[in-house]
Amino acid sequence: MSEQKNKINLSLDFSDDNFIATQFLKEESEENPNEIGQLSADVAETETEIIVLCPMAGTTPKNLELHLHNDLLTIKGERYSNIPSGAYYHHKECYFGKFSRSIVMPTDVKVENANAEYRNGLLTIRIPKAKSDINIPVYIVEE
Repeated sequence: MSEQKNKINLSLDFSDDNFIATQFLKEESEENPNEIGQLSADVAETETEIIVLCPMAGTTPKNLELHLHNDLLTIKGERYSNIPSGAYYHHKECYFGKFSRSIVMPTDVKVENANAEYRNGLLTIRIPKAKSDINIPVYIVEE
């Protein structure tokens, strides 16, 4: 049995008056410099700690700010692109520029023992869980 392959003829009009083409082919300089993007994050929990993983290629540790106040972790920074200014994007999924992300911890944590490591474009934050094995005595009052 012979396989028949179908070919698709694709014709695109990238003239300036083509609305769709001009929406997708933006110059990098046309982006809003005041825009703040959101950072992707995975939050996992083990028996002893909360682990937060954030891929952030294109940034350096000096461009990162981490704040942990009570149960709120805030990560701020900036990523830089190697694509020259003025280049046209045919497809753009990666966000470059300033970013910020706030994450509420799923349980009580020991803020003072938190640590972070940035290696190979991946930020790993480890925050020990606070012990919450407080027993509350219940007194039975006879009526």
